[in-house]
Amino acid sequence: MVRSGRHVVRRQRHGNPVKLVIAPTGILRYSVNFQLALDYNSVGILNWTDWTGEMSLGRAQKYDVYTVAFYVLGPDANQMGGSLDMDAAHSTIEFVNGCNTIQNTVDTYVGYIPWTESKIPFSTTPDWNYLQMVGVQTIVEKYYRMPTACPNCPFAGVGQPVVPRGVGKLRGKR
Repeated sequence: MVRSGRHVVRRQRHGNPVKLVIAPTGILRYSVNFQLALDYNSVGILNWTDWTGEMSLGRAQKYDVYTVAFYVLGPDANQMGGSLDMDAAHSTIEFVNGCNTIQNTVDTYVGYIPWTESKIPFSTTPDWNYLQMVGVQTIVEKYYRMPTACPNCPFAGVGQPVVPRGVGKLRGKR
């Protein structure tokens, strides 16, 4: 179960780090934000927003996650249908290993290319189904919680207020 406070986790995928932040927004509802560190220009994308969305408790202590991201294709990619596009994904998150590991199973990954106001994610038929294109039914990702304790730092703890201890020195340091 997700407890109150932020869960900041990271994962490594094909050499590109990804950051995931989960923050509570209500009873059993959470905001999610995935940030990828990737050279988008190398694949013809001028800009790509973070993947943002919401997460809620589903069946069997697994969480349903719905996210979207917008991106702008470069001028060489006009044959793909336009410049402002949107991707949408649905996944199921399961917390394992005392909430230190998150397994994210993506079962829907679609594109609306080009995106217009009439295209509504998860309601409108998508233009592309990326999972079908690569011939898989799901993508399974592993995320690992960042440590929240530092032996040399009195400020350890995600979501904790910063309260200095001592003047000008950290615990364990001179």
